[in-house]
Amino acid sequence: MKKPLISFALLLIFFIAFTNFTFAKEKNQPTPKEYSEVIKNITEKIIEAKTTDDAKLEAIHDWITFRIEYNVEKFLSQDFSTVSNLNVVKYRQAVCTGYASLLNEMCYWAGIKCVTINGYAKTERVDLGDKFYLATHCWNAVQISNQWYFVDATWDAGYIQYTRHKLFSKKIKFSPRFVASPSKKYFKKSASDFMKDHLPLNSNWQLNEKRVSIKKFEKDSSAYLGENQFTNNADELPSNAVNYLLNYAAENNLEQTIDDGKDGFAFNKRNFICKAEQHEAQMNVLKNELKSEKELTIADTFLLNEISKNAAMAADTFQLMKAQLTERKNELLKNNQLKLKIVMADNGGLMNANKKILSAAIRTQKKFKTQKSINKKLMKSNDKNVDHFLSELHFYQTKYSKTAKAEDTLGLEEKINELKDSVKISTEEYLTMAHGFNDLYDDIMKRMERYDDQTLKGITDCKTSIELREAMVDDLDYPIQTLKLKFLKRQNAADGLLLDDKIFLIDTLFKHFKQVQIQHLKVVNYQKKILKLVKKMRRYKTESMNQIQIYLNAMSELETFVYRHKDFIRKFTSKGKLINKQLKKRSVTNKKELEYLQSEIELEKMLNKARGRMISKENLGDTKYCRTKAGGCQKQIKNNIRLKIKLAK
Repeated sequence: MKKPLISFALLLIFFIAFTNFTFAKEKNQPTPKEYSEVIKNITEKIIEAKTTDDAKLEAIHDWITFRIEYNVEKFLSQDFSTVSNLNVVKYRQAVCTGYASLLNEMCYWAGIKCVTINGYAKTERVDLGDKFYLATHCWNAVQISNQWYFVDATWDAGYIQYTRHKLFSKKIKFSPRFVASPSKKYFKKSASDFMKDHLPLNSNWQLNEKRVSIKKFEKDSSAYLGENQFTNNADELPSNAVNYLLNYAAENNLEQTIDDGKDGFAFNKRNFICKAEQHEAQMNVLKNELKSEKELTIADTFLLNEISKNAAMAADTFQLMKAQLTERKNELLKNNQLKLKIVMADNGGLMNANKKILSAAIRTQKKFKTQKSINKKLMKSNDKNVDHFLSELHFYQTKYSKTAKAEDTLGLEEKINELKDSVKISTEEYLTMAHGFNDLYDDIMKRMERYDDQTLKGITDCKTSIELREAMVDDLDYPIQTLKLKFLKRQNAADGLLLDDKIFLIDTLFKHFKQVQIQHLKVVNYQKKILKLVKKMRRYKTESMNQIQIYLNAMSELETFVYRHKDFIRKFTSKGKLINKQLKKRSVTNKKELEYLQSEIELEKMLNKARGRMISKENLGDTKYCRTKAGGCQKQIKNNIRLKIKLAK
């Protein structure tokens, strides 16, 4: 029994010792040298009336997002060098590093555990599938009630908007400016919410046992479609992962940089900078162990060698990153040209379709005007057909009485009955055609009404599209794709009122009208023949009441049919007026759409140049950073050689 008890006691002692060691850093962690009493006093005033960590964090977040502006100049020059939090508060300007660092310090003074997280972010200038080479953004992780949350004060402070300026009345320049728009969109969010457009450099901060790879993040559409495809398993993290996060939070900046470098490079093999910064941080940790030059001994030669070794690795890795940056620049410039081609192709196709529709609409307007005079003639012709039979008493004319015979009468009756059947069948066909014409007309009018409802919305979309483009958003980004699809849908709906399977619908309407007119004449001719045959039957010896009835019935049917068609022509004329009215509106809107599409092409050409310059600027800034850092490491190696020579003497 003694052995199990002894084992249990040893385990308990080990656990207590380990627990004390884990939280030793946290309890005895010294105040970082860069932290200021001024920031402490400001923080105390901000959280003065707040009792909970939640309320304190919200007050700090709101103070920063409402008072600190994004430094556009530093962003444009790609200067992400560290600025003291005191200067951030003094000048009220910062880039992401400044926002994150200030929030970190204020949380420290408020007694909230907070960490700065470096990582990759999907901005409006990152397209689905673009490769990530550098971790160019940073935000914060905070622990509230033993649960980790993320905060991005930079993105909650506002956004950059590009405004157009004409220079010398010809050139157009895009000038970026910061638009303050404080929000809580990225305040105290779970890891899964942040993973839509934020990916930590150190994959341990994904707070998920199943890590999302860099490739999956690059190809993930959550940021573009507004969907959440990731799950948050922070509550289910194993104890070693939880301890890692707590230890990381207790580390100083150099130790965190080393951890980020080890995990970050293993996570993304294209990011040589994090590896280089890891070697540089290791070099600086060893430098801190050195005494002053005057107190150095021969025993410190080993330490100097280790410093030189890390400096050489850092310099070499920074040099490797320069080659990666060239690859990134070429890839982005190629994509930039591709975006321009897409816009040119899409808009070119839309413009050609628009021009066809516009010319067809103008042609149809003229056609309706011509048809109006044709319809008047048709109506006069119909009136003549009826008046001719009504004005003359055909039945009592004796033109055929001399030649009429009894045996002929039976043959005439058969012909009349055949013609009656033909009239019945032809009239049914006429009615079917007339219904088909009315259905087609109703369909066109419905499409026109749909289009009218969407016209104003479409113009608004066009304006929004241009505003987004001025923010450097392009056709491969989801907001523009959405607007473009809406525009195409509206465009197709508008074109649909004119085109169906590439056939001009109103041309089809005219064809239907002609077919109805031909059928009408066919029925009238059959009825005329019946009347003529009845006249032949009228006399051969005695007058038949049956013959009179047949004649009167035929006359009545002809009159009714002709007036029905007359009403049909009248309605067609009035419908033509309504269609013409809609077509005029359509022509005006078409012209506006053509202007918009043309301006969009011009805008895209200019933005293509602006994006190209931005890509080149970013590459230049990053290359300069690598060169400066590599040069600093080389200087350190030379300094170490000088010290070793001095010690050897």
